[in-house]
Formats: sequence, structure tokens, C-alpha cells
Amino acid sequence: MYDYSRRVVAEAMRLLYERGLVSAFSGNVSVRVGSAVVITPSGLHRARLGSGDVVVIGLDGRRIWGSRRPSSEWRMHTAIYRVRSDVGAVVHAHPVNLVSLTMRGRELRGPLELDVFFGGRLPLVEELPPGSGELASRVAEELGSGRAVILRSHGAVTVGRDVWEAEGLMEALEEAARMIACP
Repeated sequence: MYDYSRRVVAEAMRLLYERGLVSAFSGNVSVRVGSAVVITPSGLHRARLGSGDVVVIGLDGRRIWGSRRPSSEWRMHTAIYRVRSDVGAVVHAHPVNLVSLTMRGRELRGPLELDVFFGGRLPLVEELPPGSGELASRVAEELGSGRAVILRSHGAVTVGRDVWEAEGLMEALEEAARMIACP
């Protein structure tokens, strides 16, 4: 039942790795399947992730399928799904240029792509412990009806109807950050 979703989660995670948006053990991707969440596992190299490694959990975090531990950010993914019935996928990554800008206190403003893809709305969540319930709540709250949230000194979260929209939005964020970061 979850075969296709496990496959696309693994593919999207490998693509994020190839694009340099996550490192070997960072970042996570999930897809909603009914009341279940298909999500990347914790502690596996992102370039070597296969569909059999992907985990299925309930919105409460309880494991439904798979032998691995779900991503430590599962609370953030499930918090978004609980408040946004229109979201079919969540991507959390650590794009280097974007993180660097937030660490230096710079805003992500300027490139037209930000208005086109995000309506100029890019809320910023201040530093909170990764994987925490507090971070999950703040991300879901700040996301509102938008498509992305920036996490100061940590990364970003994008959402979409499917995993490819959410992944593409993450690429758009990093592209804008690269434009801003150029001297």
C-alpha cells in the first residue's frame, strides 16, 4: 500500500542530497498517505537511502511500518499535516546559503522568485531545539497557509501537494539565497 510513497520519499531525499541541500545525515522528507505519514528514517546516509529504509508512522508518531526509527523531526511533519489538510508532502533541508544568511541576520528578500513562489511571505522561526515539540508547534503555526518557513541557523521547511512540489520549492529558496549571498 505504501510502496509508491516510500519510493518517492527515498528519491526526493537522494535528489536533495545530490543538489547539496542536505548532508549525509541531515534533512528529512515525508508524504501523507491518508492518516499515515511516510517519512525518512533517522541515521542513514541520504545518498544511500532506499525505499525499504523509509518508515510509515501515524500522526501520533507511532510506527506503522518499517524497522528503522523515523526522522527526529517527525513531530514537525505531523504537526503540519494535522493543521493543513491541503499539504501532501513536507521537506526539511539545510541549504547552506540560506542557513548562512540567517546566521548573519540577513533577510531573504529581493529575487522575484520569492514573490512568485512564496507570495513574499517567508516567516522566520527563531532558534529552537531540533526535533522538539516546541519547534514543531512554532513551524506549524508560522507556516499558516503559506508554502515555506525559514528556521534561523537551522534550515527551512517547504510544503506542497506532492513531494516534487515541496522539493522544488526548497530548490527555489536556496536559489534565491544564492542570489542574495553573491557579492
